[in-house]
Amino acid sequence: GTVTAAKDATISATATNATNSQIAETVASVTVGDGSKITAAHDVTVTATATNAFTEKDAAIHSKNIKLNDTAVPITADVTFAVLTSTATVDIAKTAALTAGNDVNVKAASTISGSIGTTVTLDKDGTPYSAYIPVSGVTYVQADNTAAVTVDGTLTSTGTKSDDGKTITGSVNVDATTGINLNISTENKYAVA
Repeated sequence: GTVTAAKDATISATATNATNSQIAETVASVTVGDGSKITAAHDVTVTATATNAFTEKDAAIHSKNIKLNDTAVPITADVTFAVLTSTATVDIAKTAALTAGNDVNVKAASTISGSIGTTVTLDKDGTPYSAYIPVSGVTYVQADNTAAVTVDGTLTSTGTKSDDGKTITGSVNVDATTGINLNISTENKYAVA
């Protein structure tokens, strides 16, 4: 298709983990297909932004007593996990053309963030989790994060812009960024009489 803008032309896709799910995939994708023409007097901006953010509220599988090899004392475990995938892609096809009087900006950004963990606290009488010892806290997180920009077509900045009275030539900016910011913890505390 064809898009012509008197000022700016912006095309974007955004994906988020809106349900705060501990097993979640976010995918944001923009494809400017073959034969497509996007033209703007000012800026042309094409972005894909995927954000997979998870904050544990009570995802732990608390206080599971597991007997191993018919032992007299089971193991108590506090277990939590998250499997998070985030993908942002922008594809400019071979015969597609993006033309701006000022800047052409093409960006894919993917971020995984969150906080997850377990805390196992045993008082001298064995509360709150169990009277059984040994006890263990286990936290598992799998994160797969991808951002990619593929440009097979044409990106053109034709003009100049004014910035504080100075004339600046327009530019073509292509960027793919990923970020992971996770706070993962497992803590065991024991109170002795």
